[in-house]
Amino acid sequence: MENLVNKYGGWALITGSSQGIGKGFARRLAAEGFNLVLTARRVDILEGTAAELRDEFNIKTRTLSLDMTQPGSIEQIIEFVADIEIGFLINNVAFSKPAPFLDLSENNLSKQIYVNVETVTRLTSHFGRLMRDRDRGAIINVSSRTGEIAMPYFAMYCATKSFINLMTESLWFELKDTNVDVVVVKPDQTATEGYLSKNPTIWGDAGIQTVEDCVEESMNALGKYAGWLTWPKSRDDVKALRDMPLEDAISVNGAGMLSVFSGQLKSTS
Repeated sequence: MENLVNKYGGWALITGSSQGIGKGFARRLAAEGFNLVLTARRVDILEGTAAELRDEFNIKTRTLSLDMTQPGSIEQIIEFVADIEIGFLINNVAFSKPAPFLDLSENNLSKQIYVNVETVTRLTSHFGRLMRDRDRGAIINVSSRTGEIAMPYFAMYCATKSFINLMTESLWFELKDTNVDVVVVKPDQTATEGYLSKNPTIWGDAGIQTVEDCVEESMNALGKYAGWLTWPKSRDDVKALRDMPLEDAISVNGAGMLSVFSGQLKSTS
């Protein structure tokens, strides 16, 4: 089995890494032997995650607690790791709000653009350039199945995720003849703490993907694909939607959003 630390470098940077998919990636990379730079907003949970992984896997960790919706956070991250070589970057942090597009505040729109577009773009550009110069490294940008087809009541979020998809898939081609591996992964509903706390258990026959399976699918896609839907069911669903007339596919997505997020749609601040 290939040693990923030797292939990519000894330190991994993961944004939004105290819980959920980000923590799943942190655990997976710690098991591979990577030292970790973890960022998240809640310092207590972040420090707890770092301590847990240090103790279990005997690795080094650095933690940076910051609110990624605030301007300047990108510069803080870059400065925080300026003295080490980041060999593996996982852009996992995201900001979303289910709501009718026209009901979203200007502040909310700006935050979604800053976190989901500017942060991912600039961190990918900064660390990707360093990886290209060294001719080794890996980038996983965590997008969403919502970026595949228009999603009413999630219009801003799905638009930002579509941006991540196209940007990363283009970068994949530009770097495919180097030793820098790039992939954008597109989870669907995943059993993270945040998702389960905000949504009713209305899965029907669809089920929900575990964090561990989502991470494993993502790691297996790295070096093989430009973009990857991490849940097999999503791959079937997206194909079926793409086979429909566009308006019908959008209507299916809109009805699905109303059924799952009806409670949250009442608040648009």
